[in-house]
Amino acid sequence: MKKLFSSTESSNNMNLNNPQAPSALYAFINELIIKLQAQKLNAKPLQDVQATVFTTSAEWLGELGKAVREVQKQKIKDETIAADLSKVMDAVHAAWPRL
Repeated sequence: MKKLFSSTESSNNMNLNNPQAPSALYAFINELIIKLQAQKLNAKPLQDVQATVFTTSAEWLGELGKAVREVQKQKIKDETIAADLSKVMDAVHAAWPRL
């Protein structure tokens, strides 16, 4: 199973094999939302997931994966944002390999 994000690393230098609590991924998503908004991209799917309380982290990751897929439908020109979205999906695939 892949490990989640390290909150001490920049999004450009993210190590997916560094074991961290879901709170690090949650913080990473919040940073990603800010980046999306700065580029005038729709971050609402991610904001909605972040504002929802889930029973399990697996449930949260499933909904997060759906939200990332929705955001990825936009024309994202910034390679950093595209890479960050891919990193989030890597974390999602740890719980939901087929999402």
